[in-house]
Parts: sequence; C-alpha cells; structure tokens
Amino acid sequence: MASSSFSSYNHGAWSDLPDGLLYSILTLLPSIHDLLAFSSVCRSWRSLASSVISPCPTSFFPPLLLHFLFIPHRRRFVPSDLLLVDPSLPLPVTPLNRSPLEAQSILNLHFLSSSHGHLLFFSNYHRNQVLIVDFITGHQVVSPVCPLDSDLPFCLANLTAPLLSVSSSLVLLTHKSLFVWQVGDAGWIHHSLDIEIQFASEMTVVGSRIYAMDKTNKLFTINMLPELSVTRLRVSWSGNEDRFYVPSHRLVHCDGELLSVCFLADKGQECTRNLKLKVFRLKFSNKKSKWVKIESLGNRALFVNADRRVTGFGCKNPERWGGKSNCVYYSGVTYKGSWSVWSLGKAVGDSEILNWLKSKFYNTDENTRLDQIWAYPNILSEEKSTDQI
Repeated sequence: MASSSFSSYNHGAWSDLPDGLLYSILTLLPSIHDLLAFSSVCRSWRSLASSVISPCPTSFFPPLLLHFLFIPHRRRFVPSDLLLVDPSLPLPVTPLNRSPLEAQSILNLHFLSSSHGHLLFFSNYHRNQVLIVDFITGHQVVSPVCPLDSDLPFCLANLTAPLLSVSSSLVLLTHKSLFVWQVGDAGWIHHSLDIEIQFASEMTVVGSRIYAMDKTNKLFTINMLPELSVTRLRVSWSGNEDRFYVPSHRLVHCDGELLSVCFLADKGQECTRNLKLKVFRLKFSNKKSKWVKIESLGNRALFVNADRRVTGFGCKNPERWGGKSNCVYYSGVTYKGSWSVWSLGKAVGDSEILNWLKSKFYNTDENTRLDQIWAYPNILSEEKSTDQI
C-alpha cells in the first residue's frame, strides 16, 4: 500500500509540493549541478528556482570554469570536450561536467564574448552573423547579417539582458561603429561613432549603463537612449598613493557596481617588484567620475578572466560553497581546468604576474578562439527555437 502510494505520488504530484518546503530545499543546494537537477524536475520547480536564484545567482553559487579537454590523436592533441568545472565540487571532472557543444566546432569559431549564460561567436556560415549559444543546453540563436566594417578582430559583443527578456539586445562595438540588434528584430541599428575607440578590449553592462575599455584603460560609456552614442568618460584616480601600476586592468561587475582589478607597486618600489593586487570601484558622476580604491572586499570574492573580452563577476559569501572571501579567482590561460586564488592587497608571485601580463587575450586582435573563462549558466530560462526568435 505504501509502495503504491509512493509510486502514484512519484508520477504525478511533484509539482504539488508546497513552495515553502521547496524554497527551503532550494536555498540549501550546494552547487549549480544540483540546481540543474532541481530545475529539471518539472515546470513549477523551474519557475520557483528562476524566481529565487535568477535575480542574484552570485549570492548562491560561484561561476563555472569553461575549458577544453584535449586528448592525444595521431601524434597531436585535439579537443574532445568543453568541460564545465564547478569550484564548489571536488575534482576530477565527471560526465556531469561536460557541455553538449561539440568541442572541435566551437574551438574553430571566432569567439566574441560570454554574456548571460551564452557564448557569442561569429557564425561560420556568414562572417557577419553572430551565433548565440547556450553552453548548458546547446540551444542556438543566429542574428541577422550585420553590416560590419571590415575590421572584425577588434569587435566587442555583449547582451544587454538575458536572451529571452523583452529588453534583450545584442551590442557590437568596433573602433568606429556601434551596432545594436533588438533580439527578434529583422535587422540591426547602426551608429557611426564621433570618436574612435582604438583597440577596444572590454565591454560590460552594469544596470542601465554599458561601459567599454580600451587597451590603454580609457573608459567609454555607450548610451542606448534617447539615441545611440558613445562618449569618453573622464575618470580620475582617488585614494591611490601607489606610484606604479601594471597595465591590463580587468573589469568586474559586482553588486550593481563596476570594479577594476589591477596590480600596483608601493610608492618608492620598482614597478616590477612587490606588486600587489588592488581593486577600484567606479564612483560615477555627471561632472567627473573617479576610480576609488577598495581596501577590502568584505565577504565577497571576485572571478576574473584572462580574456579581457569577458567581464568578471563578484560572488557573495563564498564560504557557503567552500571558497574564500576578499580574494580574486583568476582563470589563467591554461587548459588544465585550474585557477589561481589571490588575496587582495597581498604580493603576488612573479610568474603569476607574467601570466597576467602575457595573457594572449591582452592582444585580442590576434586571438579569436575561446579559451578558459568563468561564466554563469543560463539554466533557468525557457528555451525557444531559432525560428521563434
């Protein structure tokens, strides 16, 4: 009798469990992989997970590390899988950590960025179409043909909102043009820039503002309303008594703020000696904005990519999943599925500084493929087929 009752319940009533009980279970899930399993039970569980987790996933889980697994084949190494490594789970990698994407095909695509749980590439079928790929489900959306200028390697891309949001747009930025595709529209809006952005290397969306940074760390804002425009943001440095800094800042989106991660040497020290990890927060002003030094991250950790095209994340309460607060998790550029953890304000080894400086993605015009990056999955949105978009 008990077995029969359980069988009936198992087949038809999972969706009838009270939300209070499900919420208690949901907030105790230790990893994104557990969240995947939870949200796949039924539509009501998925909806609950979306309403609880989606507004601030960084409060619950760390991002996943995406990297390729290479295997020997005919005297050379070829990619076999795109792996998804969860910092909250022990290694080695298990089959649950594999993306359904075909590794060889993805590796051959011109990589643009990662945004809202999707990887952005130029399509192989048409150079001026953007392929938007969910790395968890494999679902793909292809944009209309964009009237891009010929200088494609300098192009930056980002989604302004989750793909299925009514306000979602795909933004492409080159050194002299801005293109916007409202997801679902038949074509692109083009705006010629009044100022050129030479060697743009980063673009990120923070709230209602879109920021871009070039390789000399000049900061720009992209305005969508009342009309498309790009302006240079004059920024001063505040609270910085350090004399030297190492170039190649990394932008991080954290709690609705824009942060910049860099290395600085103490005043009086040589530029290449005793370098310390420092973080600055952008204090926005209509008159003159400032980069203000942050002395401590508190109960937060930052996840920073070697690839400057991919914005970093701030994660709250990392001890919840076994991480460390007041630290930076740096993806590096290796294929080992490992990362570095640096404490804010502490000296960092010379070899790791060299890794930061010589990151091949510091020259994004010369490197167009996906390497090792941190990314949050878009696991809580309903799928649509390409023809629906």
